[in-house]
Amino acid sequence: MKGSIIKRGKTYSIVYDVGRALNGKRQQKWESGFITKREAQETLNDRLHEIKNNDYIPNSKLTLAEYLNDWFTQYVEKNLAINTVCGYRNNVYKHIVPGIGNIQLTMLNPIQIQKFYNKKLTDGLSPTSVIYIHRVLRKALEQAYKMRIISKNVADLVDLPRKVKYKSQSLTEEQAKELLEVAKDSEIFIPILLGITLGLRRGEVLALRWKDIDFESKTISVSRTAVKLKGEVIYTNPKTEDSNRIIKAPEKLTEILENEKNKQEITKGDFDNIVCCRNKTPISQDTLNKQFKVLLKKNNLPDIRFHDLRHTNATLMLKNNIPAKIASQRLGHSSIGITMDLYSHVFVEMQNEAADVINDLFNNKADQ
Repeated sequence: MKGSIIKRGKTYSIVYDVGRALNGKRQQKWESGFITKREAQETLNDRLHEIKNNDYIPNSKLTLAEYLNDWFTQYVEKNLAINTVCGYRNNVYKHIVPGIGNIQLTMLNPIQIQKFYNKKLTDGLSPTSVIYIHRVLRKALEQAYKMRIISKNVADLVDLPRKVKYKSQSLTEEQAKELLEVAKDSEIFIPILLGITLGLRRGEVLALRWKDIDFESKTISVSRTAVKLKGEVIYTNPKTEDSNRIIKAPEKLTEILENEKNKQEITKGDFDNIVCCRNKTPISQDTLNKQFKVLLKKNNLPDIRFHDLRHTNATLMLKNNIPAKIASQRLGHSSIGITMDLYSHVFVEMQNEAADVINDLFNNKADQ
């Protein structure tokens, strides 16, 4: 660890290395006003010892918000996938900065963080959402600890709410058919159709292009997803490697899509997305959500999220005896275990049906 003593007029100053900034640049700290060289040397020795033992804390007025701004631009945006960046941005600037961003970074303590989490829960945020906020804050503070801006990661000392297992919502077969019927003349018929028949994620629906469809083999290639970044719709790789997949499409779906393609050919430009505005521009996730909610309310259908069309597709597959392995591959899950866990309630119902089948089998044997 480097340090020096410099004479300035009648007094002495010390300068020493305190680690590196988020961008990797060397950082130094100056202290001035020492009357004797011996006094300066003793202080310098103390500082170097503190730094060596990870006990040094710079006397900085840097707030958590200021640090997070630097961390977000220097680390998050440069190192993480776009999908992750979008999630981090929401947690940092919608929750953490407004809640505790004004606190001086070196003065942040577990009690302040705990109160912040508790308030979020009181305000109606789910335990899962609070846990996501915590993960982002903890990661940011861990980076500050590595850079020796703080002496410890106080987020590690906070109690988290118990995660409530999410039970997916889904439409019944009759409700799904009704939704497709009332959506036929709407602008969002195609995205709803893709959600119900293929179980695509919302971003996958909005990123799907005509060139991703092979009408001859009746297959659809899912290779990208749409996300909103700084007010603009952009396209990036899917959620996981397994999300890159080729799905065999129902014949009726390919017929409808082919008709839609012929309609769009009349006004076709360079924009190749299947789902788009009439002027051939992208549709954002927010716009799709709003139109979807209006359609549901207008037709007295269950108030579900667009993502629940994916759950509807999965539920209908499993209830109609499609093997879980095949359902998992079509949904783009990274493992069959995820499918089994997400739709455990469906498997419970199927267990009951299986028990009834066995019961009827024995009753028939007994009657013979």
